[in-house]
Amino acid sequence: MAKSTHSNAIVLLLSVALAAVLGIAGIQGYKTMSNKAKEQTAITESVVRWKRSYMALAGTQDRWEKTYKAASGIPDMLTLVSLLNLATYNLRADTDQLVLKSDEQVTANGEALGLTKLCLGTGQESFIVEADSYGRLLAGIEQLARRSDVFLDNISVVGDKAVPQARIGEMCLLLRSE
Repeated sequence: MAKSTHSNAIVLLLSVALAAVLGIAGIQGYKTMSNKAKEQTAITESVVRWKRSYMALAGTQDRWEKTYKAASGIPDMLTLVSLLNLATYNLRADTDQLVLKSDEQVTANGEALGLTKLCLGTGQESFIVEADSYGRLLAGIEQLARRSDVFLDNISVVGDKAVPQARIGEMCLLLRSE
């Protein structure tokens, strides 16, 4: 009987030890699963925030594409002038004298913005536009200057011509680089 009691005590002791090990392992497993669930929740929330931000930018991307035409879709100089749509502003230019003065990538803080700046001229130094009157000339230039895809600089009105004219030192179109 002593042997049986001794065996029962060993079995009981082993059972208690096994229960303790399983209990500790269960607690550790629960903590691990709980931590993984918290990490997954944080990752899911991060993805949801990113998706909301991305979707909020979708409108910006659409406006970007509508405002700036793709440079790859411009086959020639006359297409560039037609993009200016000068007649809408009651302006005209001599396209027979059209030259490309410069083209460069637009940068800010040393980073390329994905825009190409193409500057045009209707002669050696400037882009000359005309209108039926000085009022229309000034109004047309002002409206043209409000466009996001047009860059104008160094504008001077010429008063000694039969037709009202303005010399625009830099008449540039901004196009998407792709």
